[in-house]
Amino acid sequence: KSKHWTQRYLSHHKFTILTPLIMSLPQSWFPSLLIVILTSCLHAAMDPKELAELRKAAEQGDPKSQTLYSAQLMAENPQDSNALAEARLWMGKAAEQGFVPAQFSMGQILASGIGGEQDYKAAEAWFWRAAEKGFGAAYMELGRFRFSGIGGPVNDQEGNRLWRLAAEHGDDSAQLILGVRLYRGEGMPVDKVES
Repeated sequence: KSKHWTQRYLSHHKFTILTPLIMSLPQSWFPSLLIVILTSCLHAAMDPKELAELRKAAEQGDPKSQTLYSAQLMAENPQDSNALAEARLWMGKAAEQGFVPAQFSMGQILASGIGGEQDYKAAEAWFWRAAEKGFGAAYMELGRFRFSGIGGPVNDQEGNRLWRLAAEHGDDSAQLILGVRLYRGEGMPVDKVES
């Protein structure tokens, strides 16, 4: 496994030429840089017939269809509280069936309060369920909780441990962040070789 987290992320995403620039940017620029690099495009509206077929598959209990239907409801109706509550319900059904992407997404939904009350404790439980199955992004969120003191006291050491696990499980954003933190010595000794 590569110990060069930042380079691993950047080469995977064809940003190798930008590595020296990214590593030299002021720390205050880093959150904006992450938004630019990591933000994905919004889902396009789905054809009504396709959406109906997806809902039918979701109603038949298919967790992948439940997850996709939930995501599509959220993407197409970001301001509709009824649609968001329905999306939360469908994601919960898929998560309960053990579908790992849905477990992670349910954690995000609960942490954000989408379609209902915000519930950090339940969100953390869903993130742990996904992380225990090797879902790197779930470790990333758990680390964020530790760094922020969400659901417990701030614990930088545990946050670093969880972000390292996220990176080791292939989470791109964790690889980039861990590499930068190692390079700058943020919460850990400077290690420009491992960074």
